[in-house]
Amino acid sequence: MNKRTFRRNVLSMICVYVIALVVGITFRLRNPLVHGVSVYDTFKDLLPLIIAIPAAWLGYC
Repeated sequence: MNKRTFRRNVLSMICVYVIALVVGITFRLRNPLVHGVSVYDTFKDLLPLIIAIPAAWLGYC
């Protein structure tokens, strides 16, 4: 893997990661109290995603 390929892979992974977080937060903010769930629960629900994607990336590297 050369430098250009590595940089492209890292940037694409970061973009996918940011898009997933933005979509999750946007869905929650549009309906803040669906079934009595607060905005804090959004971050609690997204925590596995926040941890799993960088862990998988580091495992790949």
